[in-house]
Amino acid sequence: MSIESLETNLVTNKVLSLVAAEISYQNCKWGQQHIRQQSVEGHLLVLQSEVQEAIDGWMKNSTGRNSVESEITQVAAVAIQALINIELAKLSQMQKEEPYDEDIPQ
Repeated sequence: MSIESLETNLVTNKVLSLVAAEISYQNCKWGQQHIRQQSVEGHLLVLQSEVQEAIDGWMKNSTGRNSVESEITQVAAVAIQALINIELAKLSQMQKEEPYDEDIPQ
């Protein structure tokens, strides 16, 4: 493996860790149940707002939680949360459609 590949892997792992930490932060701030109940449309509106905040952070050269890096991390975390909700909804729907043993005539 080349040094360039190792560096890319290290950076990728760092970024994924930052996004995971942001997901945890959002779950603590908003409550995991609140996030899980968010609709796809709701997540899209939050994403739109976070993207605008990233643009603002870039234009104002902001620092801290308002920096472009932090805001992009927040965008990624919200997008992942939305995907998790979509997958959980699919799983829930599949479980509702599966017959249970007691429902199957003997």
